[in-house]
Parts: sequence; structure tokens; C-alpha cells
Amino acid sequence: MSRVLLIHADVIPHYRVPIYSYLSSYLKGYGFDLIVTSEGIQADNPHIINFQYTEMPLSTLSIARFIQKRNIDIIIDFMELRHLYLFPTYLVAKGILGKKIIYWGQGCDLLDRKARIKNLAYATELALCDAIVLYAGHLKKYVPPLLSKIGF
Repeated sequence: MSRVLLIHADVIPHYRVPIYSYLSSYLKGYGFDLIVTSEGIQADNPHIINFQYTEMPLSTLSIARFIQKRNIDIIIDFMELRHLYLFPTYLVAKGILGKKIIYWGQGCDLLDRKARIKNLAYATELALCDAIVLYAGHLKKYVPPLLSKIGF
């Protein structure tokens, strides 16, 4: 069974708990073991946590150690550009450890499409990934055409 690590930056909001529970069950049916890590889960979360979960302070070093210790094969990135450990984590996980990385998000800054430096950083992040999961089909138009080889 392949081991998948979903890295959720910051605290997981209560509404994502059932999503991760469903995703864990769904992936298990296809031979994937999902593990989620973050800096915590929202305190007043009313949902049952039905997925493997590890709380830890997120940094490139803590994530790299976790990947090695738990024999992770694939990483789902639910991190944000504002986290300074994002690109160093890509370098270590993909470049040094040779892990597959899946981006999960919007693909750009939807609120400020003219934020050139920020959207260049998004494009760089997407280029480093092996696959991209977007929230909706219409977001494909914001993914640079050169990245069309990456699965959606």
C-alpha cells in the first residue's frame, strides 16, 4: 500500500475534517494509505476524525523527518506561499528524497490576478509538482499552458 502524506498548513478548520475522512476512505479503496499532518485541528471541531492524523509544528526539517520515518511515497501539498518552509520542503521532498508531490489549491491568487511576483511563485510551485488538483475546472485557465502535461 502506498503511503500518502497530506500536509495542511496551520490549523485544520472543522469543515475540512469530514473531507479528509472521506478522502482517506476513498484512497484506501485504491490502495493508498492517507496520513494528514498539520499544526492542529480547530478546537471546537464537531466531527469525528476518521483519518490518520499527526499534529506537529511544520517546518522543512520536521516534514522531512516525518517523510523518512513513516516511509511516505506521495505528498499532497495543501500549504500556502506565505509559509517559508514551502519551497525548501519541495526541494528536500522531491529533489533529495525523490517523492512525488501533488498540488491542491486554486493555482493562483484569484483576488489579485495582477500580483505578478506572487503568481510567478504559484507557477513555480505548480511546475515542481507531479500532479495538480484544482477546486474547479474553470481554474485550469490560470495554470500556465506549459504545465498542461501535469494531470488535473
